[in-house]
Amino acid sequence: MANEEARARILQAAGPILAAKGYQGATIREICEASGVNVAAVNYHFRNKRTLYVASLGLALELTAIRAPFPRWSPEEPAEVRLKECVYTLVERMAELNDVAWQTRLILRECLTPTGIRSDEIARFVQLPMDVLLPILEELLPGDSLQSKRIWLGYSIFSQCMFAKIAFALFPQQHGDPPSSDEVAQRITDLSLAAISRFNQE
Repeated sequence: MANEEARARILQAAGPILAAKGYQGATIREICEASGVNVAAVNYHFRNKRTLYVASLGLALELTAIRAPFPRWSPEEPAEVRLKECVYTLVERMAELNDVAWQTRLILRECLTPTGIRSDEIARFVQLPMDVLLPILEELLPGDSLQSKRIWLGYSIFSQCMFAKIAFALFPQQHGDPPSSDEVAQRITDLSLAAISRFNQE
């Protein structure tokens, strides 16, 4: 039990530090100080910083998916409703809640400045929303010739969800009180449906 507790403390300390400083900037020494263990304990549980980073990023991805799982819809659910709920889920996944802000930051850091570590998991983190979005967009934007537009629209929706929270965090003076995830999701959905309407008219 003591070993499991020490490993958990190391991971709890490592996540925020790696999220703030990145893989290159963080040091084992400061992670040890934050977790209250010695270097030998880190070596015992993780061997080196790379393995610790792998575990930290994996934990961030796992907890983010658990915290905001994609809904399960009935076949009768309108595509517009499914789009809004899918967007809401993505916005929630990027939300910087006080106790899990490091998870969002670590994932975004790896997406923006990839280390190449756990690249398969990061690819799946991006691909899964597309796997959910594309069937919805196929209903809203029918026609074989529009597949490339659906793909770009899917990536556009995903990108808006990823960076909406960043924009509100960086420029709070332009927005006043930060909007809720539901408000952000509604705006992104409205813009997306407007784009779909235009594509369908072309």
